[in-house]
Amino acid sequence: MKRIAGIILTFSIQIALGAQPGGTISGFVRDVLSAKPLTGVNVYLQNTAIGTATDDAGFYSIKNIPVGQYQICFDMIGYQRPPLKVIKIKPDDRLEVDMLLKVEAIHFDQSVTVTATRGHSLVTEVPASVNVVKLEEIESRNPQNLAEALQNVQGVYFKDYGGLGNTKTISLRGSSAEQVLVMLDGQRLNNPQNGQVDFASLAVEGVERIEVVRGGSSALYGSDAVGGVINIITKSSHNKEAPNRLSGSLKYTLGSFNSASFENEMTFRMPVGEFSGSYKFLESEGNFPYLDDYDKEQTRQNADVKSQDVYLKFTRPLGDSLYSRLLDL
Repeated sequence: MKRIAGIILTFSIQIALGAQPGGTISGFVRDVLSAKPLTGVNVYLQNTAIGTATDDAGFYSIKNIPVGQYQICFDMIGYQRPPLKVIKIKPDDRLEVDMLLKVEAIHFDQSVTVTATRGHSLVTEVPASVNVVKLEEIESRNPQNLAEALQNVQGVYFKDYGGLGNTKTISLRGSSAEQVLVMLDGQRLNNPQNGQVDFASLAVEGVERIEVVRGGSSALYGSDAVGGVINIITKSSHNKEAPNRLSGSLKYTLGSFNSASFENEMTFRMPVGEFSGSYKFLESEGNFPYLDDYDKEQTRQNADVKSQDVYLKFTRPLGDSLYSRLLDL
C-alpha cells in the first residue's frame, strides 16, 4: 500500500508541475471616432486557433491561453486592421487589452466588363453575377485552350469528351451548351446548326481577359443566352499616344505523349492603327494505355492531335479626339 501511495503521489506531483494554468485576455473594442462599441469583431492570436468575437457591448474574453508569447489581432470588415500587438502570457495572467478601430473604405476590383450591359461598365455596377479571368491568371495556368482557362471559375462546368483536342462544351449553372452565348470581342461564335461552341478549339493566345456572366441574359442577347454569356476580349492597347513599335512573344512547350506546342504573339502599332495577331501550333500523339471492361490493357488509337490556330486583328481609331471610335477588323 505504501508503494502504491508513493506512485500516486509521484504522478500527482508531475501533473501539477506540467499543467500550468493558462492566462486570460479581455477588453473592449470601440470605434475611434464615435467611441461606440463594435459588435462581431474577430479577436484572435496570430498563427493559432485561439480567438473569439466581441459581444453587443464590444467586450471580448479569451480564456485558458497557454503560457507563451503571442500577437493579438483585431479584424472587422469595413475597419482598418491595427498593428499587431505582442503580449506575453504567464500562469494565471489576466490582461486587459482595449482597442480602437478606424473606419476604412472597402476597395472593390474596378475591372471593366462589357458583356452584361452591352457597354463598358464597372464589374461592381453590373446587376449580374460576373467573373473576369484576367491575363495574369491565364498566364499563370498556362492553359492549352479556353476550356482549361475557365475550368476553375465557379458555376462553370465542362462536358469533356476525351483528352487533348477532343470536344469540350460548357454549362453555366446547369444550363445546356446551346443556352450559353459565346462571343469574341462581341461577335457570336456559336454554331448556327447546334448552337454550341467547342472550347477545345479556342486558343488563348492573344486573349486579354475572359468575362463570364452567369444567369439569364436573354433580354440583351436573345434566346441563346439563357444560361449566361462568355465574352472573350483580345489584346489591344487602344492608346493613340503609345509609341509606334513592334512587340511580341514566343513560347515553346513540351509534354508527355510527345506533345509539343509553339505559340507566337505579335503587335505592331502604326500611326493609322494597330495590327495584332497570334499563331499556335499544337501536336500530340495522345495514344495511351488503359484497362478495358475485362481488365486487359489496351492502347487508345487515333487519339493524335495536330492543330494550327491563327488570329488576326486590326484596330483603327475613327473621328476626332472628342468623338473617337474604334473599328476592329
